[in-house]
Amino acid sequence: MNVSSLPAGHTPMEFLSNGAVRSPSSAPFAELVGDLVQGVNQQQQTVAIDVHQLAAGESDNLQEIAVHVAQADLSFRFLMEVRDKLITGYQEIMRMQI
Repeated sequence: MNVSSLPAGHTPMEFLSNGAVRSPSSAPFAELVGDLVQGVNQQQQTVAIDVHQLAAGESDNLQEIAVHVAQADLSFRFLMEVRDKLITGYQEIMRMQI
């Protein structure tokens, strides 16, 4: 989403209530997590191919590959943080007294 396209003078909640952004509840949670995992997996596979091509001498664009590696690393770290938060949330729920 481009921030400059937000109308001036409106609160974020007004913007969201107008339906300008897809509601998280419109897609099942499992689908959202699955899409995140698939995206990170695809990024990791693409980077592995790029690094292999660089090592084989088929590519000479070191800067672009380094950026892709950094992006894939950041995406993977984000995925691990999401996993950790999900596990922590599950453990908290399991500790609740009924």
